[in-house]
Amino acid sequence: MRPIERITLLCALAALASACDSDKRLVGPGASIAASGEVALAQGEGYAVTDLGTLGGAHSTACGNNDRGQVTGAAATATGQLHTFLWQEGVMTDLGTLPGKLFSEGRALNNRGEIAGDASNTGGPPFSAAMWDSQGDIVALPTLPGGPAAFAININNRSEVVGASRNLVRDLHAVIWTDGTVTDLGTLLPADHQSIARSINNLGQVVGNSSPAFGDPPPPPVRPFFWQDGQFTDMGSLGGTWGAAYSINEQGEAVGGSFIASGEMHAFLWKDGVISDLGALSSTPTSRLSDLSVSCTLGTDLGASFGTFSLATSINNSGRVVGRSRDAVGNDRAVLWFHGTITDLNDEIPSGSGWTLVEASSINSSGQIVGFGRIGGQNDAFLLTPNVAEHAKVKRHVRGGGKRHGRRGA
Repeated sequence: MRPIERITLLCALAALASACDSDKRLVGPGASIAASGEVALAQGEGYAVTDLGTLGGAHSTACGNNDRGQVTGAAATATGQLHTFLWQEGVMTDLGTLPGKLFSEGRALNNRGEIAGDASNTGGPPFSAAMWDSQGDIVALPTLPGGPAAFAININNRSEVVGASRNLVRDLHAVIWTDGTVTDLGTLLPADHQSIARSINNLGQVVGNSSPAFGDPPPPPVRPFFWQDGQFTDMGSLGGTWGAAYSINEQGEAVGGSFIASGEMHAFLWKDGVISDLGALSSTPTSRLSDLSVSCTLGTDLGASFGTFSLATSINNSGRVVGRSRDAVGNDRAVLWFHGTITDLNDEIPSGSGWTLVEASSINSSGQIVGFGRIGGQNDAFLLTPNVAEHAKVKRHVRGGGKRHGRRGA
């Protein structure tokens, strides 16, 4: 498996009002613009879809976006390497890789335009953790003392970066980098040998997963954790023995994936200490597997999960959750959850667009969504921009929280 774990397009989108692009052209329901790739918006559709393109190669994946409309991820170059990109105002820029490395992958970016990710010589492990500043300059992040490798997954607006690093005895530990200094967060349980920090909010709260076993991914048991001020909390499970948390918002709400009692993978929401099953697109089990080889969920190959399937990858501050799920015939689809309702995002883009949206990787405060899908026979990164009228309609008709159910974290 090769994990690819893995603009200011609208100048007034944050207010969800009529907007104009960088050329000051009016953009709204029924409009069509061409800034980068293809953008289409039809009256009554939920989102406009933009093809972010590649760096001259055959595929790309968008892993993160910020509130300024910037996007990062990994894209193939003309010579076949994957490089970190920054997409903004219709332009995809190659940010390169560390000296001596061939590949790089941007996994998240903050509102300063700083990017967390990694570099390698193969596109897979061993990784070297890296950070790009707002000018696009790259620096290597240190490993734990004696450790041979590390990777970075997320960054907050205080420039704190989280991920994982090997230590002297080759255990993999969740870490946080602050001003270039690495700190070992440890593991959920003293006997655990592997932990990964996957997301950090601006309060310094961290979520991820921890396990007593080695592996990529580690075999069960794997437990999702919440970490704050040096203390771990077990987030519990949906009845199974494998779980990981991928994203946390400023309210301390977290999302991820957990096996249910039958062994199928389902997306979860963790809120106020309660873990709840977000469900899947279809309740019909299938024998097809989910291909996560081009997913931004580094170190997590959940494709062996038969039956129903869903995975939540990102949550914004309004409680909108994105990810992927299998439909009734086993196809992977990018999805949105909001107040207990799951929506196939393929039903929310203009018909005839040519897109099959496979995974939604990140959602920002304005509701813009990035991920990857299939178009023209290849995997490409996409940006979804909410139709202002449709977004307002959802806000008017969907009020209050859904009925909460599930288990408290142990």
